Amino acid sequence: MEADALMKDDPDTRPILIRFDIPITDTQYDTASGVWVIQITETVKLEPLPTLGSTDFNKSGQVMIDGWSQPDYDAIRPDQPRIVVRGPQENPSEGHILVVNGHGNIIRGLIFQKFRLGLQMNGGDNVIADNWFGLTTDGTDIYLYKEEAQEDGSGQSGIVLAENVSNNLIQNNHLLGYRGSAINVGSDDSRIISNTVGTRVDGTVPEVSWERKCHPSARYYNWFAGAGVQIYGHRNTIEHNRIVGMLPYSDDPESTPIDALSVTGRDHVVRYNVLGVDAGGQPFGVCGDGIHVGGSFGGHGIQVMSNTVVGAHGTAGIFVTGGEFGYDLNDITVQHNIIEDSVHEAFAFGEKLPANLRLFNPAQVITFSGSTVTGSSGPDSPCAGCTVELFLDEIDTVTETLESLTTVVADGDGNWTATLPRPLLITEGIRTASTTITDGQITHPSGVYSAGMTVRLSELYVQPGAPDPVDPPTPIFDPPLPIPAVTYSPPPTRPTGYNAVITVTTTADPDDSESYVCYNASYPGVIGKTNRLPCTLRQAIEEAESLIAADPALRPVEIRFAIPITDTGYDATSGAWIIQLYDTSKLNALPTLGSTDVNKSGQVVIDGWTQPDYGGLRADMPRIVVRGADGTKTGLVVNGERNVIRGLAFQRFKDILKLNHGTNTVEDCWFGLTVDGMGVYLRNLAQPDEGSGDAAIALTANADNNLFQDNVFLGLTGGAINIQGSNDNYVLRNYVGTRADGTIDAASVNPANICDPTAASDNWFGGAGINLRGDRNQVISNTIVGLLVQGGALQTPPDGIVISSEQYQDNLIQHNRIGRDAAGNDLWTCGRGMDLKARYAYVLSNTIVGAGMEGIYLPSGLIRNNANMMRGNVISDTTLAIEFGDLVPDELRFFEPARVITFSNSYVAGDDGDDCPYCWVDVYLDDDDNDVEALVYLGSDTADENGNWRIDLPAPIVEGQGLRTLSTIRNYGVIEYFEAGTSSKLSGLYRPPVVRTFSPGIGGTIVFTDPYDLIANIQIPGDALGETTTFTYTHVPEPTQSQGDLVFAGRAFNLDTSADLATGGGMTVTLEYDPEYLAEIGVTSVKGLRLRYWTGAEWADVANTCTPASSYVYDTGARMVTVRVCHLSSFGLFSAETGCDIYLPLVLRNN
Repeated sequence: MEADALMKDDPDTRPILIRFDIPITDTQYDTASGVWVIQITETVKLEPLPTLGSTDFNKSGQVMIDGWSQPDYDAIRPDQPRIVVRGPQENPSEGHILVVNGHGNIIRGLIFQKFRLGLQMNGGDNVIADNWFGLTTDGTDIYLYKEEAQEDGSGQSGIVLAENVSNNLIQNNHLLGYRGSAINVGSDDSRIISNTVGTRVDGTVPEVSWERKCHPSARYYNWFAGAGVQIYGHRNTIEHNRIVGMLPYSDDPESTPIDALSVTGRDHVVRYNVLGVDAGGQPFGVCGDGIHVGGSFGGHGIQVMSNTVVGAHGTAGIFVTGGEFGYDLNDITVQHNIIEDSVHEAFAFGEKLPANLRLFNPAQVITFSGSTVTGSSGPDSPCAGCTVELFLDEIDTVTETLESLTTVVADGDGNWTATLPRPLLITEGIRTASTTITDGQITHPSGVYSAGMTVRLSELYVQPGAPDPVDPPTPIFDPPLPIPAVTYSPPPTRPTGYNAVITVTTTADPDDSESYVCYNASYPGVIGKTNRLPCTLRQAIEEAESLIAADPALRPVEIRFAIPITDTGYDATSGAWIIQLYDTSKLNALPTLGSTDVNKSGQVVIDGWTQPDYGGLRADMPRIVVRGADGTKTGLVVNGERNVIRGLAFQRFKDILKLNHGTNTVEDCWFGLTVDGMGVYLRNLAQPDEGSGDAAIALTANADNNLFQDNVFLGLTGGAINIQGSNDNYVLRNYVGTRADGTIDAASVNPANICDPTAASDNWFGGAGINLRGDRNQVISNTIVGLLVQGGALQTPPDGIVISSEQYQDNLIQHNRIGRDAAGNDLWTCGRGMDLKARYAYVLSNTIVGAGMEGIYLPSGLIRNNANMMRGNVISDTTLAIEFGDLVPDELRFFEPARVITFSNSYVAGDDGDDCPYCWVDVYLDDDDNDVEALVYLGSDTADENGNWRIDLPAPIVEGQGLRTLSTIRNYGVIEYFEAGTSSKLSGLYRPPVVRTFSPGIGGTIVFTDPYDLIANIQIPGDALGETTTFTYTHVPEPTQSQGDLVFAGRAFNLDTSADLATGGGMTVTLEYDPEYLAEIGVTSVKGLRLRYWTGAEWADVANTCTPASSYVYDTGARMVTVRVCHLSSFGLFSAETGCDIYLPLVLRNN
């Protein structure tokens, strides 16, 4: 501000130097890193720092802010900036780092962190040099703009040069993590030289595995380098910059990648830049286009020369596009650029450009002879006098320009001869590119292109005898790194001693006056209060608030209870003291506890357990009952931190507790129960559908790190606990929907009324469950039973645990019991066990019984639903244990978990369904009913690189039981788009082998249902058996016999027998098929299906095993094909329709 004032008063004071000489004793000196941190204070202004210079450029400019002037007292940072300018911490600024007006300013030697918008330069002749933008103090990582918002990166922009100014210099800066652009140049005649973008300060980046690189939703072990450089204006020079990575974090795995260097406007020079290779030589790549020329604003006279572009994942290493209609583009010269390992093209034109340019053929090679190459203009593309550049490339399927071998000029007929620096190897080839020499050699519908227009790359020209091009090897998943553990905050601490104690001595509440306190009306600073005894709860709350506001040092304050047994509110039958609150007209039933100023509130403990249990009737039950007047008010609003509410019972409120700040504790309380804890205390007898209240505990946004433990909630219609946008909360060991002992009165419920919201009697209305909106909340060891809210027939029943917004992550839901009461009785809950609109949720080792809907339901779509881990959950008596909604991408929704191949008495083993290397495989026991359940968690294994796994069994799996599996990926992209930690649905039911023994003359039938619910029926007549024969039917996921050109129909099994069929005997095989699957693999007519047997060398039609040959019977309505088989072998079902065979092997004899 002083510099600005000096310039305004007397422009002749310029130039002005702002230097630094902060002593080492300064409180913001970081001795470890040797930097001084200038922490910008919170401000309501848009810009965190005052603008440097006025918009009157005659009275601004020529100011140097020189971070290098700060002495390096500890000699820690001789060549690194020592001054850190850091934006506001609690509420990050939406404004710029600094807005600089005027000409001739210099900003150098500074580190900028935690600003949304960049250094805005509104004048010319300015220098921005040797600064760090968006990096940590040690220069090795991104300094996030918002710590908990990785998607915001280090900010939106780093350096911005305004339009209509000129001759600025951006040099030797380091920029990392910006979402919009690291450098945005709208000015003219400026130079952007020797900056690093997307790297650490030393120009390197960490190694990132192939499956994560350039995937914006790959959260772990990735490098979110942010955005690149955008050039507009005219005549700017961009040279010797290093740009690597270019990836902002995003929940959307298909978000458009960021281009490294985007150039539009006129007459720019782009040269000697290195894109995609870090300073250590690592070919990391860039995630969008390497150099994007033109774009929506077009481009003219742009030279792209001698750059290196490696590993571009976008459209091309160098991509040239026009304006909206493709014509606003001319004389783009692209020469001497090295382009390697582009995912798509090395050099390409946008589809909107005229075909005359896009398809103009570059020079063609006619002959190779040692080091001499001859050629001519490309076919149908005369190019007399054009410049022809020859590039080296390998013989593979990737288009590259690995080396610029030479440049020649064609003659008047377009012919040319070039001498190579060396003869080529037989595995090497040549590509050409031509650049026009005169106007009009390429035309377009509106005119002609000017000289200097470079056309596309040629095909690869190779020498006689060269090998055919081969595809690069397909990468394979490496053994995964551990999924990073979530750092959970410890639970809040509570006061252990008190500086003030206020004792409540009566249940009375004679009025709602705020003028009375109990004991300390005359305490200094307490104003407008009068002592009145006996002490009511209302007065005690007023006194606590008044004392702390007057003298915060009095905290902690305890509100105790010592109400005599003679009090009129004492209930001798139950042993409880009932505080019947006054029927106030105020918004809340009780005065607010604490002010909104956290420095003058909090650390108040309201402890119901301090009330003596004179009658010995409530040793483990709250003795103080706080009862509202009419059920329309909020009970108690709590401000401040480290408050404790414990040992109270609450009745007849709308919302009971509302917490506006964090680190509070609510424990051992009852919400909505009768005094004896055996039922619901309705807040309005005339309206039973209002239940006991709306919400018991409601958290406002940013009220973080609270503890709710050992409470009981019953009959709440809106939610037992509603966490609304707050983080790091603990919800532990609560009973929800139950009586005080964690059970429900199941005996009084008519079975016909269960989960019927209209059945007002002989029913159990446990209320609503737990609602989460926030990050890193932990919901552990809660019991949730009987949730239901009275209402209309179309009312959706409440779910047990809900994460109701997909933006929240890292919540832990573990060891909860839903539908099973505290006594271990399996009962019910009427909605879903869990409804998780979630990402990165950990759902572990929960028990869900009798959910009226799905056990666990995940409805969210592609952008938000990621890495939800569901392991070890036991789910029973539900139609579907785990279900994905229709919005969930098919890649996850239909991902096939691990398959069971081998049943043994002591173990089971299998492989992956869909490819799942290194995945966690969980195995569950289920019965043979129609419900998809996970009745017992049997264990897990980590699959090998081929997806193979095995677990030991505690007991053999017998008929009537089966196994289901669930797979959790450990590498990004094993399920496309999804991060490590994503769990699949449960598999179909893998049943153990079926053993049947049949006698001659009697025979029998074997029926088996496979994991896809397809039935096999084998009828064995008595005359087919020469002796008593045992048949063992085993499902096989996929046959091991050679498939040749056949296409597997998805079903296979073995049928082992102890004896051959009798001579002339036969059996009838009926197989159910899946018409949808057959359609997916190209079969349109099931009447082409044939059952074939394995001869040891080929598959032959089983119909020919009978004399005369048997016929096939097709029942398209029942989806069955039936055929008679007359000898034992290995069999398969084929389609002869299009030569694309489908088979279902059937092995009938085990020798």
